[in-house]
Formats: sequence, structure tokens, C-alpha cells
Amino acid sequence: MWREKLEEVKKYLNGFGRETDAPASEKEIQIFTEEVKGKFGFDLPEDYIDLLKVMNGYEFNGFIIYGIDGRLLEKKPDEHINGFIELSEIWYENEHQKQYAIIGEDNISWYVYDLVSKKYVIVDNPGGGEMEYFDRFDEIIAKLLTDSIS
Repeated sequence: MWREKLEEVKKYLNGFGRETDAPASEKEIQIFTEEVKGKFGFDLPEDYIDLLKVMNGYEFNGFIIYGIDGRLLEKKPDEHINGFIELSEIWYENEHQKQYAIIGEDNISWYVYDLVSKKYVIVDNPGGGEMEYFDRFDEIIAKLLTDSIS
């Protein structure tokens, strides 16, 4: 589902002379996942890792999917990447937010994976109330991508 939506997004971005971010390498992903496990004590959802293999993050119209932090990349990107680890360190300053792995955001919401319920959730920014639930990664990422070009 999200892969089909991504193809639509790519066509849309091409109209503005833009492209999506390059994919992360297997080595970058391995280093990244090990650092996440060491710092935060959890494994990232496999679907999120699969997305990083296609594009290392995303940003358009205020919609963001976090990628691998620039300091962990073999080749420095041309554009800034909103790094998962850097932003999670800030996010986890609030104890109650440690139940989530934050994977993206927009102007009014965070897109998260609930480590307890194993569901994907859109959480109100800044209040923290859970607004919308998704059983699958496909659904929440397709929504973010769709909304970014709407």
C-alpha cells in the first residue's frame, strides 16, 4: 500500500523538480538498528526498516518521516535528514512518551509505533493524546504520504 502511494508521491515531486531521499545501505541500517537498540532498548519495526531500504526519510509540505541520522551515513546527503535517534533523544525527555517509537510528524501530529500495544498511532502535538490508530505500518505511512501531497 505505501509503496504504491510512494510512486504517486514521486511523480508529484518530479513536477517540482524534486526527488525522494536515497535509500539507506544495509551497512547503514545495521549500524543504525544497533545504536537504537543500545540507546533505547527496543528493536525498530521491520516495516520501518523496509522503508529505509527504499528511502532514508521523507520531508514535503511539513510532513516528515524520520530517517537514519546523518552522522551514521557513509555518504553525507545533500539535504538535511530528520534523524530518528537525534529526535528520539528529545522525544524521550518526557517519560510517558517512552512507550512510543516516533517515526514521523506533521505540523500538528506525531506518527508513532506504540511499543506496548504494537499498533501505529497518530498522537496530538503537543498534547500527546492518541488521535487515530492503525494496525499496520502500511496504513499510517500511506496516510502520511497521501496527506503530504493533498
